[in-house]
Amino acid sequence: MSIRFPLRALAGLTWLRILSRLRAPWAFLYSLALPTLAYLAFGLNPNADTAWRLEFAGSCATFATFGVVLTSSLSSQHQLHDPWNRYQRVLPLDTTALLGALLAENALLILLSAGLVLTVAVLTGVSVPWAGTYVALLLGSIPVALLALALSHWVRSQDLPMVSSILYMGLSFVGGLWSPPHNLPPLVALISPLTPTRVWGEMVWAAIGNSWAPLEVWLKLGGWTALGLALALIARRHQQLPRFQ
Repeated sequence: MSIRFPLRALAGLTWLRILSRLRAPWAFLYSLALPTLAYLAFGLNPNADTAWRLEFAGSCATFATFGVVLTSSLSSQHQLHDPWNRYQRVLPLDTTALLGALLAENALLILLSAGLVLTVAVLTGVSVPWAGTYVALLLGSIPVALLALALSHWVRSQDLPMVSSILYMGLSFVGGLWSPPHNLPPLVALISPLTPTRVWGEMVWAAIGNSWAPLEVWLKLGGWTALGLALALIARRHQQLPRFQ
């Protein structure tokens, strides 16, 4: 009989995932440093008003979180045949417990990655609503994490770094995290509202401005989450080794 979401096993798996990340922290540190440096370079413009700086802080926090979540989810299957991944796939745990460990890891890493950018923003005179912004970052990360996890099963391990870089930079630009959506090129502006990063950005921009995202954004978030969960479960079950009974 499989164990369904025991908290002790979930906590243990989450901790082990974080320890495995600390063995090779460079991609994580890059995702932390780049958005913070971007805020320091452009967010301190003396000609910018407070509202713009607040929105830009939200964009940088989302950009930082996106890098961490994408790296975490894609690397979860980076070496499908190494001992750790083989061990995870034969554990007597329900698939949802393994997905839960991934999401719990991301929740902790989001707190760290977004916290660095937002702390810098606060120190430079921007007032940030911490709780609402964190919740928006966390909710927006869920479909991205699930989609990246599914993708990691279908892309060759040697191609994952290239795929990760393309998705990170490409979806950040198309989602309006680098430049306000109204400044995007016409074709990109047409595609942008349909991307998960734009939905994520809309959630964070609303939260950091102490308001709620429109219903349309919530519906898109739900749609991307449902799609990501379905693909992640299908991919996981396809790759899973026979279980010990």
